[in-house]
Amino acid sequence: MEETKDRNEYSDKNPAAVYVVTYTYENIGYVDEDGIMDGLYVSLEDGIVDSTGKMGYSYPGDVTKYAQSVPVGAFCEAQACIGVDNPGSFKITESISSDKFGKDRG
Repeated sequence: MEETKDRNEYSDKNPAAVYVVTYTYENIGYVDEDGIMDGLYVSLEDGIVDSTGKMGYSYPGDVTKYAQSVPVGAFCEAQACIGVDNPGSFKITESISSDKFGKDRG
C-alpha cells in the first residue's frame, strides 16, 4: 500500500486520502463448471473500510497493473486505487469471483 497525493480533477469524489494497493493472486484450482468464465478474477476495489469504519471506494487513479482473469496454475499482480474519507489504517474485504466479464467481452 502506498499513499499518493495525486488527485483526479474529473472525479466527483474528494477523498481525504488515496492509496494504491498492489496485490497478487493465484488460481490454484478454480474451474468454472459451466465453461462460461475464463478463470479467477480478484478485485480489491470494493469492501474498503476506513479507520473509522466508514466505507471507502474505488478512486480513478494512476495504476499500471490491472486485475485479469487467471486460469488454473497462473497468477496475476494487480493494483487498485482506493479513496477514503478518513486517512490511516483501513481494511479491504476481498471480492473474488469467476471472470466478471465472461468469455464474450471483446
